[in-house]
Amino acid sequence: MAAKTGIRAVVEAEDAEWTDFTDPVVLEAPEGRVVKRFEAARAAVEADILVSLPKLKTHKLMYFTGAAKNLFGIVPGLGKSLYHLRFPERREFGAMITDLVLAAKPAFALMDGVVGMEGPGPGNGTPRSLGWLIASRDCLALDWTASGLVGYDPEDVPYLKDARDRGILSPGDIEVRGLDPNGERVPDFKRIHVLHDTDFFRARLPGFIHRIARNLAVERPAFSDLRCVACAGCVKICPAKALSFREGKKAPVIDYSVCIRCYCCHEICPADAIKLIRRPW
Repeated sequence: MAAKTGIRAVVEAEDAEWTDFTDPVVLEAPEGRVVKRFEAARAAVEADILVSLPKLKTHKLMYFTGAAKNLFGIVPGLGKSLYHLRFPERREFGAMITDLVLAAKPAFALMDGVVGMEGPGPGNGTPRSLGWLIASRDCLALDWTASGLVGYDPEDVPYLKDARDRGILSPGDIEVRGLDPNGERVPDFKRIHVLHDTDFFRARLPGFIHRIARNLAVERPAFSDLRCVACAGCVKICPAKALSFREGKKAPVIDYSVCIRCYCCHEICPADAIKLIRRPW
């Protein structure tokens, strides 16, 4: 991927050191609400300065992904799946992202919004020319501003709402320079549909009934035999072990009673063979 996008060539041309995030160490998170200790890449934990360089995208789980969510990349490899399994609900996963921002303490963020992604991101959306480079010393403030520019209510983005509720993010204190947010908004940006009904069910129903209601209301992955290339990437990454191959089927078969709706499979599919659908009524 680094070679395909041209990043590796730039690293080599600038005589910088290329680092693979394969050596996990403990990253303490004393301010964490749901996580007190992360396993993160040694290179990121021991770096003098950590900079987040995100692409502006939609995201099926978090609705929007930017500088803060990008930091989840310092969790090595399949270790990310364990956090998805531990925090299957959007609200808890968002709180985990906030905890990671507090623990990692990034010094700066520069978001590439020259060409963003709309539609079913972060892996299968559509490029959208926006013409923005957005920078900030505060990853959460950057994401609050950027998500608003593409038409989201930033409080619908789980990690931004969590950060505001905790008092870590104060939208009224955000100063935007170089553009007028009201004049730059993109009202026809194809956003991920925000689900509020699962929070309604969660607040009023016992746990096991809420899980049933959530599985009925939330989109679920559906696989295409025609598009699937049987790379098995989704089977390997699935944190809940809900996917398996069966004789006579090219695409994996999914056990929806086990699936946690993390959409990791949809995110990494190289063939756009996974669509997210709602249960027909």
